Amino acid sequence: MGAGASAKKRGAEGKLKGVVRGKGDKKAGVAESKRSAVVGTPGDAGGGQKGAQSEETSEAFEGVEDVLCRLAQTHPTQTPERWELITQKLNRAMRNKKISAQPMKDIFAKEGLCIPQCWVAEKAQAEKDRALARAQKAAEKKEGALGRILFGKKKKKTAAAAVAGSDRKKTGEGQAVGEVTADEANETDTETESDENVADDPAAGTEGGQASVYKYKALSKYEVFSFMRRVHDRAGAAMISTEEAVEDMRKAKKMVDTLYEHLPVQTLKEISQQNRINASLMQDSVAYGEIDISHFLKVMVKLKRIHGNMMSVGGSFWDLGSGVGKCVIAAAMMHNWESCYGVECLEDLRAAARPTLERWRKEEVPKLHSVKANIRVDFINADAMKQKGWVAEATLLFVHTNFSAKDIIEIKTKADGMKIGAIALSVSLAAVNEDKWGLLAVEQIKTSWGSANLYIHEKLAA
Repeated sequence: MGAGASAKKRGAEGKLKGVVRGKGDKKAGVAESKRSAVVGTPGDAGGGQKGAQSEETSEAFEGVEDVLCRLAQTHPTQTPERWELITQKLNRAMRNKKISAQPMKDIFAKEGLCIPQCWVAEKAQAEKDRALARAQKAAEKKEGALGRILFGKKKKKTAAAAVAGSDRKKTGEGQAVGEVTADEANETDTETESDENVADDPAAGTEGGQASVYKYKALSKYEVFSFMRRVHDRAGAAMISTEEAVEDMRKAKKMVDTLYEHLPVQTLKEISQQNRINASLMQDSVAYGEIDISHFLKVMVKLKRIHGNMMSVGGSFWDLGSGVGKCVIAAAMMHNWESCYGVECLEDLRAAARPTLERWRKEEVPKLHSVKANIRVDFINADAMKQKGWVAEATLLFVHTNFSAKDIIEIKTKADGMKIGAIALSVSLAAVNEDKWGLLAVEQIKTSWGSANLYIHEKLAA
């Protein structure tokens, strides 16, 4: 018997030992089947070839690997061993059934992981999923007779698998009628599970209580390790190291302190107060306040380490109520943005910030790993409620929520028009609607008026 046939036989035997995955001691059969089918055994040429084939096609199906892919983009520093533990929890929780997004969010929250972007699908995607499910059921019904011929009893099989079996019979490459390979056993078992009950996701916001669901296929630790090695190899070149991040943060803090040493908080409060008197803007919503720049930089470093959008170059940072632009300058030095903008309604504060911006542009001292020479940085004197640029462009929005209740409602409404995957940082109060934004984390930060909460949200739905 050839090496390839030996691997297939072991896979089939392992599969027959555990036909129903995820139940009691039958899990061992699944593990053996997957080990044989995916990675083979040492010296087994057939198994190695099968593993190479899995390398090419493993990302084609929706499964735990999909979850790992999204998580890996947001958490690239996790080790394969750590992912194995997480995968075990996912496999136990899912029980090989279709489940909605909300239970997955709960699992990630307990694991301390950020929720990947785009987990709440749009209504069109939900309808597409349902249409595909209907088409699959129709194909299974049509091919039922062929399935009985191939397997000797009624089993569900996709049209693609049936056609493949027919092709093998025509070319003489297939096995004898009634013989089940490991691949067909895996495929048939997965298809048999396709009629399991679907849990609705109330967070998806689709009509009629119908939600877009996510299919998951249990993975063995061998598949997890193989997949995560590829992910780490791809992400390695683009990742910023911990040492680089700490060094960037240290230099950014030093530069901001140097650039603004002539503008202490008390002086800026006086400038703000005089401007408010002259412009008849005495409401509390335009009172001056600052976030501790060290805390802001730490949040930026954290986002760069865990969030997919912050791991690649590009994007646009917008600060609503930017004052003299400290956070704008700090953000510009911590990431390869295309642009960074600060919006401030008080002209005197914006005027005080202009010389500092020009000095930064001229000196760029010290240069950081993440600063681009052609980054666009500017301070805009405008009412944030009337400024439309941040809605269309911002991939990271920073909001000091010392706005009036009316303004907060307007910001929330406008923020609903931002891009999916965008990040919002809100001080004191959440400045976004949580039916379309997912809460990633809450950080305690220092400000010029005391301590406050910083809410970190990600746009999940249109």
